Amino acid sequence: MADWKADAPFVFEGTVKSLAASNVSAVPADNKTAVVAVDHVRQAPRAMAGFAGKEITLRVAAGETLRPGDKFVFFADSLVFGDNLAVQSRGHDTLLPVEKTAAVMAAAPVVQGLRRRIDEAQAVVSGRVIDVRPLATSAPKGAALAARGRPEGRISEHEPFWQEAVIEVTGVHKGPRQKRVVVRFPSSTDVQWHKAPKFKTGQAGIWLLHGGPPRAVTAAGRAAPLPRGVYTALDPNDYHPPSVAPVVEAMFPGAAAPATSKRAPARKSSAKKASTKARGKKRR
Repeated sequence: MADWKADAPFVFEGTVKSLAASNVSAVPADNKTAVVAVDHVRQAPRAMAGFAGKEITLRVAAGETLRPGDKFVFFADSLVFGDNLAVQSRGHDTLLPVEKTAAVMAAAPVVQGLRRRIDEAQAVVSGRVIDVRPLATSAPKGAALAARGRPEGRISEHEPFWQEAVIEVTGVHKGPRQKRVVVRFPSSTDVQWHKAPKFKTGQAGIWLLHGGPPRAVTAAGRAAPLPRGVYTALDPNDYHPPSVAPVVEAMFPGAAAPATSKRAPARKSSAKKASTKARGKKRR
C-alpha cells in the first residue's frame, strides 16, 4: 500500500452527494470541494469516529476526479472542525462490488483469519446498536483499582475505558437465539486498543461475539465470568459493516446448503400419488 494510504488518519467509505459544494462555512465551495456522505468509518481518530451516517465536506486531492453517486474508499486528513467536518483528501480507492470483493477475499491470506474467528465465536449475529453506555462496576472504585494493582486515583496510560454496546439482533447466524446482546469494547485509542472495533448508536452490521476478556473484577481481585448475553468483539475481524455482509455470510457454515432440500419429501409424495392414480386407471 502506498504511504499516503498507509498512514492516512481518516479512512472511510463514502458516497459523493454533490460537487462544487460545501457544508462548512469556513471552507467556501469551489471546483475543488464536494459534499460526501460517510457510509462507514474504517479508521479514524477518536474525535472523528462518530461521523458515520453524516455528510462532510471533502477538499479534492490534485488529479482526483469525482462524480455524484460515486462510491469510494477515501483516505483523508482533517481540515476543519466547525459547524460540520471538512477533510483534505489524499486520494481514493474503488469500492469493489460484493462479487469482486468475495473473489478478492477468497484469494487473500487474511480470509483464513476471518474463518478462524467465525469458528471460534460463541455467537454470530446481525443487528443494530441501540445504546452505548459506560461499563458499570459493582466494586468500589478503590477496591477495583487495588485489584488491578494500582493506587486509588491513578489511571494507567493503557486503560481501556470499557463501554457496552447494546445490539438489537435482527438475525442469528451462530449460537443461541437472542433478541438483544451486549458487547463490551474499549473506547480507548491507546496503541494497545486502537485496533479493537469501536461502536456507536445506530451502527449496523455483523458481529462475531466471544466470551473472553474483559473480565469483571471483584472486590477480592478475582476475575468473574462474563454474564449471560454479554460478549466481546476485540479483533478487527469481529465486526463487519452491511456493505460486506453478503461476503461474510458466504463464509458461515452451511451457507451453501441447498434451500430446496426440505421440499424433497413433497416431490416424492407427489410421485407416489401419480403412480397410485395410474394403477387405478389400469384396473378400470
